[in-house]
Amino acid sequence: RLNYPNLRVIVFGEGSIPTPPNLAVKFLGLQNKKEALAKIYGAADIFASASKMETYGLTLAEAYACGCAIVAYRIGGIPEALPQGDAVELCIPESHNSFLNGLETMILRIRNRDLFDYSSRAPAVAHSPQEAAQLLIDVYRSIRK
Repeated sequence: RLNYPNLRVIVFGEGSIPTPPNLAVKFLGLQNKKEALAKIYGAADIFASASKMETYGLTLAEAYACGCAIVAYRIGGIPEALPQGDAVELCIPESHNSFLNGLETMILRIRNRDLFDYSSRAPAVAHSPQEAAQLLIDVYRSIRK
């Protein structure tokens, strides 16, 4: 359904996925060096994650901080880490149509306006490491009661 002649997809991580023959896809394999990841994120316009489970969405926050717009499912801690906004599309969990709509929406947003630095407004830094740790401690304490 994503019929954009200049669309290029970069896939990285473990495993493989089937791809349609009309889509330009480059597989990079597992990337664990932060410098390599920063280069990948920095070269991309959109970081799309179809993950079905995320506790916080750290990979998404890293991509966002490197200037990528984000398309992901509204699951786990993602909405807290990256609230819906002009550079973040959060889709209905496990809805392929919702995800495709999110991708199309983000492609059109990028096409129809000058690219700007999304990271300058990154909600990914909404909590300092100390605040995030305290929030986690509070959750554990509430469960223990």
